Amino acid sequence: MNILYLFGTFFSIFVLLYSYNILVNPMLYVEKNYNIKNKKFILTIPTFLDSTTEDRWLLLSKSIDSILTYDPYIYKFIDFYIINEYSPNPKEDWVTKIKEKYPFINFIQKTEKLMGQAETLNLILDLIQTYVYWVYWEDNSYSTRKFLLDAIHIMDNTKITQLEFSKKYDFIWEDKNNIKNCHKLPRNNNYCMLSNSEYSLRSSINRVKDYNFGKFINESEFADRWMKNKYVKCVFYEGCVNYYDINKNI
Repeated sequence: MNILYLFGTFFSIFVLLYSYNILVNPMLYVEKNYNIKNKKFILTIPTFLDSTTEDRWLLLSKSIDSILTYDPYIYKFIDFYIINEYSPNPKEDWVTKIKEKYPFINFIQKTEKLMGQAETLNLILDLIQTYVYWVYWEDNSYSTRKFLLDAIHIMDNTKITQLEFSKKYDFIWEDKNNIKNCHKLPRNNNYCMLSNSEYSLRSSINRVKDYNFGKFINESEFADRWMKNKYVKCVFYEGCVNYYDINKNI
């Protein structure tokens, strides 16, 4: 009886200490349950903070906050980059503003010579080459659940090139014959393969080593080359992100 009592006491102390360590350093749990060691992850957000048609700073900050709401420690092992489009008349000192609110984010201000979507994507394609996985994040998208660690787990255990964070009501679901090989995961983070594997500039996680087929000219031309490589495209069936309507109050 005494041995059982002592064993129970020691076990309870172990559980309490382990739980305390997880609370103090949540990354212990992440490292224990997800294969993130010896890997490099990058998340890029292209934006135009000096837009004159909408408050892009409000969109961007809400978007980043939504990521941190569900994964508050994600920045400890994912490198965040914001790439801001050039403006001759910036509204604010964006470097200072971003560093004050998000000190972990790397900010890249484009110059006049690098204006345009193609230059942004080529800058990003150069930036990601030393990483394993690349999260492309649209500045008007927002998380609706915890999913980024599951996305990394999926990529680790498949040969998927791009896993899109779409909603099932998106245009890609209109053709039901396009959906195959669905897999169920916890937290409704179920994902399906698409028979018509098409590259997308929507929010997604990507396998960096597959993006070695040249510069970005435009989305259509880039998608054609992507498809010729017969890469695998999957989508989160229930959708892990949604999009703010920039024409409405958010």
